[in-house]
Order: sequence, then structure tokens, then C-alpha cells
Amino acid sequence: MGRLTSRVQRRALARLLELNKRAEIGYVNGLRRIARANAAEVAAFLQPHLGEIAKGAKADMKVALGNQLAHQFDLLNLKIQASIPHTVGPLASSQAVKVAASNAKGMKVMGVSYNDIGLGSQLGAFRTRNIDLISNAQNDYADQIRDVLSDPDSYDLTPDELAAKIQERGQVSESRAELIARDQTLKLNGQITEARQTSAGITSYVWSTSLDDRVRENHASKEGQTFQWSDPPNDTGHPGADYQCRCIGIPVI
Repeated sequence: MGRLTSRVQRRALARLLELNKRAEIGYVNGLRRIARANAAEVAAFLQPHLGEIAKGAKADMKVALGNQLAHQFDLLNLKIQASIPHTVGPLASSQAVKVAASNAKGMKVMGVSYNDIGLGSQLGAFRTRNIDLISNAQNDYADQIRDVLSDPDSYDLTPDELAAKIQERGQVSESRAELIARDQTLKLNGQITEARQTSAGITSYVWSTSLDDRVRENHASKEGQTFQWSDPPNDTGHPGADYQCRCIGIPVI
């Protein structure tokens, strides 16, 4: 393939190794739906009790009610946590297969012949990692709900104001699921790119960014530079390794 001196040429080749946007959006929407469903279950559980801890009751009664409700909420959260592998797992497995297939198509066009020995473990790790990340996000969301229930300031709110506060926490949880979906998809694509190129005997790559204003400075400075797969840059790692990194490693053949 030779040295890639043209930014236009690098960008054209990089697009071959980018994940199909439709697949990425599908995974984002899927994880958001799961987070939204979990938040809806929490809201439905809390709604009948909001009036009990709102205006009207004595302060000590409100504290007791809040503590009792928090305990019941813990049981609900355990139930939601138990369901996460069954909801996130199949979705993550499907996404891993899509990323691998999209990447394979780009490699084929580039003329890279590789073997996928060991790729199965990477796809399985993606599934496990995504389950863990969504599980952690759910726990953080549960902590935020407990904070609302135990906050003395909440006892002076109306039921509608409490409901709005809880809904806001749910929206934050949904946005976090989106960030997880995008970041993990980019990471997996980068990992598969590295695994396939090194299995084909390719030892180096040319760094290609997305060439837009969202590219971070320490990524933009690497545009067009050649790196060894055996020696990742200290500040960013290989393309795709950094948080939400959209850069691509173009094989040097």
C-alpha cells in the first residue's frame, strides 16, 4: 500500500474500517431502551409512595417512610440487576458480530488476509464488559435515587416535584448508556483491527483521524504518522483505545 501521504487518501481508506453507522446507532438505541425500561420500572414503583414523603407528614414520619422505601427500592434494584445479563447480553453479542463483520468487509477490500483465531474471546469479552458497564450504571442510578429519598430537602417537595427529580436521574442514566454504547463499539472495532492486522503479519499502521473539529489535539497530532502495533502511543494507545476515539489504523503493507 506504500506510504499514505495524502489526507484524502488516508480518510478514504479509514472509512473502509469504520463501523457502519446504522449498526452503531442500533446498539446505542438498544442500550438506551434498556436504561429507559429500568428507569420506568423504578418510577412506577416509587410513584404511589411519593405523596407519603411529600408535604403534610411530620418530619420524623417522612424520614421513617423514606428509609422504609429505600429498603424496598434496594430489593427492586436487585431484581433489575439480575435481569441485565438477559437484556444486555444478547444485544452486545449481536453488536460484536456486526462489528466483526463490518471490519472484515473493510479488510477484504484492502486486501488484508488474516485469521480469526482468538477473535471469539474478544467478542465474548465485549459482551461481558458491556454487561458490567450497564450494571455499574444501574447501581450508580440507584445510588442517586437513594440520595433523593434520603435528602431532607426532598421532604419539602410536592409529589410532582419529586417525580420530576427522579425522572431527571433516569434521563442521566439513559444518556450514560448511550456513551457506553458508542465508546465500547469504537474500542471493539479498534481491537479487532489490531488483531486482524497483526495476525496477517502487518507490524505497523498509519494513524488516520476523522479530520473534523471533534478530534482531540493529541489525536490530531498523530494524523499521517506511522506507528508499530507492538508499541502503542503512551498518551492515547492505538486508534480506538482512548475514550470515544474514532481514529483508524490503516495497515502498512
